[in-house]
Amino acid sequence: MSIENELKFLILKEKSLEDILRQLELYNFKMEPSSKKSNFQVDEYFDTRNFDIEKYGGSLRIRKKGEESYITYKKPISSNDKYKSRNEYEIEISPNTTIQQAIKLIEGKFNISIENDVNPILTVENNRHYANIIAPDSSKIEIAIDDLKCTDGTTHKKFDMKNELECEVLSGNPENLKILAAIISEELEGEMPNQISKYSRARKEISEQQSNMSLKEITACYVISSILKSTEFKQLKYKGQIFHNYLKKTETNLDNLENPEYLIKQISKVKREKNYNPGKPKNLEELFLCFFSDIEYPTMENYVSNFLNENYYNNEDLLTNRMSHSQQVSLATGLACKSKNIIISDDERLVTIFSALFHDIGHVPFAHRMEKTLQSIDGNFSHEINGKNVVQRIRSDNAEDISNEIMRKMEGLDESTVKQEVDMAYNSIISAIEEHSRTNFEYRGQGINVQLPREFDKVAYAISDIVDATKEDKNIDIISKKWQEDTISELSVGYEERDNEISGKVQKFTDMIQKKKYGELFTSIVNTIRTNKRPGIDYYEIDTDMWDIINKSIKRVRTLRETNVINNESEKMERFSVMMALLKITENSEPNKSVRNAWQKTLQEITKMNDLDMLEYAKQVLKQVGEKKIEDVFHIDRKQIQSLNDTNKEIKLSGDVELSELVNELDISNATMERIKIVDKYYKNNMPNSTLCIRTIIGTDKKILIVKTSHDKPGMSYISRSKQVVEGTIEDSTDELIFEYNLKYREALKELGEEFLVKKNRLIIQGKTPNGELCIVQDDSLAENKSSEVELPKGIEIKMLQGDIEEVKIKIKELLRKKLGEKYKKAYVKKSTHKIAEEMLNSSQERDLG
Repeated sequence: MSIENELKFLILKEKSLEDILRQLELYNFKMEPSSKKSNFQVDEYFDTRNFDIEKYGGSLRIRKKGEESYITYKKPISSNDKYKSRNEYEIEISPNTTIQQAIKLIEGKFNISIENDVNPILTVENNRHYANIIAPDSSKIEIAIDDLKCTDGTTHKKFDMKNELECEVLSGNPENLKILAAIISEELEGEMPNQISKYSRARKEISEQQSNMSLKEITACYVISSILKSTEFKQLKYKGQIFHNYLKKTETNLDNLENPEYLIKQISKVKREKNYNPGKPKNLEELFLCFFSDIEYPTMENYVSNFLNENYYNNEDLLTNRMSHSQQVSLATGLACKSKNIIISDDERLVTIFSALFHDIGHVPFAHRMEKTLQSIDGNFSHEINGKNVVQRIRSDNAEDISNEIMRKMEGLDESTVKQEVDMAYNSIISAIEEHSRTNFEYRGQGINVQLPREFDKVAYAISDIVDATKEDKNIDIISKKWQEDTISELSVGYEERDNEISGKVQKFTDMIQKKKYGELFTSIVNTIRTNKRPGIDYYEIDTDMWDIINKSIKRVRTLRETNVINNESEKMERFSVMMALLKITENSEPNKSVRNAWQKTLQEITKMNDLDMLEYAKQVLKQVGEKKIEDVFHIDRKQIQSLNDTNKEIKLSGDVELSELVNELDISNATMERIKIVDKYYKNNMPNSTLCIRTIIGTDKKILIVKTSHDKPGMSYISRSKQVVEGTIEDSTDELIFEYNLKYREALKELGEEFLVKKNRLIIQGKTPNGELCIVQDDSLAENKSSEVELPKGIEIKMLQGDIEEVKIKIKELLRKKLGEKYKKAYVKKSTHKIAEEMLNSSQERDLG
């Protein structure tokens, strides 16, 4: 028999034995020469049906180490807050000895009594790395890192365990363990004291990891953890919504969740515990876990409201960066998931809350100013599309490993089933990010994980923008009396009978802002979330009046910034944005290579940078540049870069919309009007999401090949497509035009057959507006193929030739609201002419066949 004096820590962050030894050496604990070793051992633990051995703090095991086998029985003597003392009884046995035989042998040797009606409970596999250290008083202590996995004795399923750091006194004074405990606790980040034996901990780990987590939830945990670890997500804490020299980062308090097993264990534990009550949540992780508990909505509302006030709104520092914003959206989404108005499954809840947290992962430094710069280079760029690409890259790096981990964890699963679940989890998050900006209520993207984050994004943005603006200048009346009156007046147009109701909502919004009850305002807005049903789709939205009030508040703060009442250093941001984009493309360009490859690499690099990195980088470049023009320094082919921007953004309308009203509302000046006749012949082709047509303009000798590739995001109030054009003459064949196209755009386009004709009588109005140069097109069209002919609906198409389509969209929305009231949302058309013609011709053929 010997007395075992040991100290144990759980390793929360990856550390090697060498890391531990180096740190201890600073405190004069020297490694004994040649004592560093590794071995593999398997411990099989036994206990009674009632777990009597574990109940009294002991353990009974058979250890197999190479060819050797030992039976060990441990019985506690005492423990304190620093280390534990136990009697350890151990003898070597032959490999074929049964547990009952081994118990008799050890009882006989040490004259002790052990429960003998025992069964195998679990097995722990241990890759042990250890060395001896000599303390300043010459005591000898073994330091070991155990890399552990356990197997349930009943189900034979394998489970991961946290690695363990163990210190055991081999000779000398056990009080050295107190010194080691202090050193490890203070100096070695990511360690947690552990008084539980491997046996008890393995039992606990198995209990917490199995049974109440579905395959979907477990898969989601692995996928979520892979995104939490990404550079792009971590950089959000240094990316601003507005530009200021903030130095205080937002702590995520979610580092533990980067370990999927920890996330699984914690959620499983919370779900299993009835009447879960952690008290006031101290950090973000604790609050997130409450969303999976049985805590009632009013309590959760109180938790979230207080947490928002204490962690995001009451600090005097400017804290609105992408990370804090994303956390706010995620908290509101989690709260909505507890609402009785929302029906959601556990696995949906998990993905939805974290989709909200990840919704801005595609944002670049310098806020929306850099985004506009990148859009000017490639009109298809948006932080939503970029976010989708980020998560797709994370998937390509991690999906296979995740599938393998899940199959190891949950034995007996079909490989294709697991891979499908992994893909579905990633796709859920990707769709939530990509479809986040969609505004047309009929096309907001399918699924609660898409729609809830979208709703609360705007709420979080509006409240934080008001809070930060107030902190920047305490003398500014953000929500002025005039703003209130104008908002009530504008929102009441067409709804005069609801004037008092709208007025009351504006007043409530104003009162809470003025009293700085920001958290309460946020959660009161979350309370208005509802599930609405339309034919073929459920969608989720907050109160419509509140949505409009929020939009008006955002516009108010934006105006204050644009007029420099609140300084947002937009000129500096714009200059830095242009400079950094050009510099990065130049660095990534290769002679005679496609500039689009350089562009893709540029986007990846810029996304991984943060505001502070880029600001420092920009200052260094400016120092080198001096007074020279940026273009003179970078030697970039501007024509190549300009060719990246081949995107058309079009607003399509139908219904009771008059051209004259549009022209007046959009304030078009110097307008020209032209009528032409067009014949578009559409062809099948080999390019995904693309349409190919040969256009002939009647009365001219022009023949134009047009390829449009959809970058559409269903639900946005406009269509976004790349448009690539090759002009020829009436003499040119289709093959010749395709040859020219492939030469010009370095593509491999093929014509695959004729589809149909669309004949158009086109009216074109073109002119300048305060928002840029604009073109309005109205077509009377007829589509025909070999067997059918249909008249297409008369529609209006608005294109921005130069300028920002977003402001135009807002003006059109206001016009339609005044004219059509509630019907205005249906005036938007989301389908291209090609798609409408194709559907109507097919429908006509089906009727004929009928």
